[in-house]
Amino acid sequence: MCVAAFVVCPVPCSHPFFYFPVFYGMKGFVEGRSPQDIYAKYRAELWENCKALWTIWVPAQLVNFSVVPRHLRIPFGEHIALGCMH
Repeated sequence: MCVAAFVVCPVPCSHPFFYFPVFYGMKGFVEGRSPQDIYAKYRAELWENCKALWTIWVPAQLVNFSVVPRHLRIPFGEHIALGCMH
């Protein structure tokens, strides 16, 4: 129960309201987009991004924090991230 609370509770708050806005803001700034365009893109893609993130990372982190030994948690997470990019 503790692992589930540790993984599931922060995810709905941290990613949509902190991670994604910073990501879209920085990317839009580098691309020269206006704040309105950045916000519109963030809003248009938010739900799809959250679904993809939650279907991969929540189960992966549940396994990571409940089964994987402490010294292998970072490599496990990196392998999951590498697999998401392909």
